[in-house]
Amino acid sequence: MGDDEMIGRVILTSLVAAMVLGAGRAEAQAVYDTSDSWGLSNAGVPPGPYLKVEGGHDWTDTNRFDNGWAYGGGVGYRFFPWFRADATFDYRGQMHDLDANDARFHSWAAMLNGYVDVNIPFLRPLVPYVGAGVGVAQNSVGGSTVTVGGTTVAHITGSNKNQFAWQAMAGASYYVTPRVALDVSYRFFEGGDTASTTATGFPTRGDFGAHEVIGAIRFGF
Repeated sequence: MGDDEMIGRVILTSLVAAMVLGAGRAEAQAVYDTSDSWGLSNAGVPPGPYLKVEGGHDWTDTNRFDNGWAYGGGVGYRFFPWFRADATFDYRGQMHDLDANDARFHSWAAMLNGYVDVNIPFLRPLVPYVGAGVGVAQNSVGGSTVTVGGTTVAHITGSNKNQFAWQAMAGASYYVTPRVALDVSYRFFEGGDTASTTATGFPTRGDFGAHEVIGAIRFGF
């Protein structure tokens, strides 16, 4: 097991444990307004800054790359009862470029995201949401050597490529306390183009996109 995969599994295990613990203590810890008023401020969740840690698994949307882990974190701010935004930094690793002789592949992404919370009184403390984000991804393809019968026939040179990136999310937050939320979401991430320098006969470019299931913990202040 690689270091990236081990770190990813530790983060995911911690998230799951926190969710189970939080669900068991939610009734004792949370105080929510049961009125029909719209907005999280009426549900005991104040506006202000927050931190979050997230992690999950991704399934790439082409056959060029295999599947891997995604994890990271961010800082954000709730501006209105129904709107919040954050800046996140995520790493996607444990992948390979299958069209480049299984060369190692990973991607870093810095994103600015906005979310609309759908706060329906009878669903509290569960709050569904939708969101979208834009940013920059650095896609890195490692080097690789192609051999046939012990003879080297091609050298694939790795490269880093900075690209415009975007993502779209849909999920739900469960407010264990007015300032602590557990979050599960689906996310589609489009990281843009990748490139490697290689010999004739091997593709040099490819598009990286992934379907992801992400768990997160948010801490408000």
